[in-house]
Amino acid sequence: MKVFLMLLKSMYPLFVLVALISSCDHASSPADSAAKDSVTIVAAAPVVTPAKDSISYEMGNRLKLSGDLDGDHIIDTIYESYISQKTGRETFKYVYGAHMDVDMVEEAINANLPVSRIYTTIANVDTLSLTDHSDHTGIYMLENLGDLNEDGGDEIGYVIDLAGHSNLNEYTIITLTKEKKWKKLLAFHIHESESLDKENLFDGKSLIKKTAPYTFRYKCYEAAAFEERTFVIDSTK
Repeated sequence: MKVFLMLLKSMYPLFVLVALISSCDHASSPADSAAKDSVTIVAAAPVVTPAKDSISYEMGNRLKLSGDLDGDHIIDTIYESYISQKTGRETFKYVYGAHMDVDMVEEAINANLPVSRIYTTIANVDTLSLTDHSDHTGIYMLENLGDLNEDGGDEIGYVIDLAGHSNLNEYTIITLTKEKKWKKLLAFHIHESESLDKENLFDGKSLIKKTAPYTFRYKCYEAAAFEERTFVIDSTK
């Protein structure tokens, strides 16, 4: 037993040396060095997330509308499409960020080069681009106006949701011709935040009201005032 203790005592320096070598090898490990550095950096100077990294993007809803667009007594559907010209794909409508103001949001939307379009369930009808103005976030309103031009099909009214500061906007009426082509019947100015209020609509429902064959009334916004006008559709065109 005495001999064993003496032998163990004589080997102790060797154990210490091995432990030191092992410790040095572990300290020089690339993984550990990286971990140590990252901890040191965070502790000494916390990383602040840039404002752009906190921005969130939302796709938003896509509108759809049903009606007999071509007069064949079959219900068709219109679908909204909101794409980026950069990618050719459906894209975000809304941008949010703690450090973003209205101008910054508008700039982000413009930079995305969005295009609002509609397409239908009707065969051989081309997708229609509603606007080439990039400063917008899709379709704000889409409504079936019934048959205004006596061709058996329903006409469609829509408003684009502009992203700018102005309250001046435009209401557009379109129809699908017998040749399966989209045609604009009328476009007129509206007040973005007031024209669509219930008290400013015909029967509290729409800016358009058919009053006779080929004839309808509409409420526009001109020279800072609401006006009620009559439009007669040229049936020869």
